[in-house]
Order: sequence, then structure tokens, then C-alpha cells
Amino acid sequence: MTEAYCDCTGRPPWPPMLRLHGGGPNRYYLCRACGAVREDIYRDGAIVAHRWHDAANGRLPDAVRQEACDILSMSLHPDQLELWPD
Repeated sequence: MTEAYCDCTGRPPWPPMLRLHGGGPNRYYLCRACGAVREDIYRDGAIVAHRWHDAANGRLPDAVRQEACDILSMSLHPDQLELWPD
């Protein structure tokens, strides 16, 4: 089940985002189409804000940034993306 979508294409269908498994209280999602990372900021068990990162950059926790970079560096044929888990 996909929990997040990116609007980088400017029109539907929106690309699904892959949940990253970095530690911490927040959740992170990677758009494989554009490389953006969405951060869901949690407080008391609820999402209180969304923060967008245009790339895997130094503002992300090291584990999240490394996982995003590893995924983006994989060379996948476009047909394989349908097999990639959400």
C-alpha cells in the first residue's frame, strides 16, 4: 500500500513514493521519479507538518540520506519499477 505520492509530474497519475526506513520519530518518503524526499513530522503520534527536500541532502538524517542515495543509484529498467515494493 502506497502512503504518499509526489506531484512532480504536475498531473495525475501522481508517482508513488517509497517509504524509507531511517530512524527517528518522523517518516520519510522518496520519489523515484524526481529524487525528492517528503518528511512527515510527527508529534504525539500525529502528523503535524510535511517538509519537502528537493534531494537527499544534508538536512536529512544520515541513515535516511544514505538509503535514498542507494536507491537512486540503482540502475533499474523502467519496466522493473512496477515490481519495486511501495
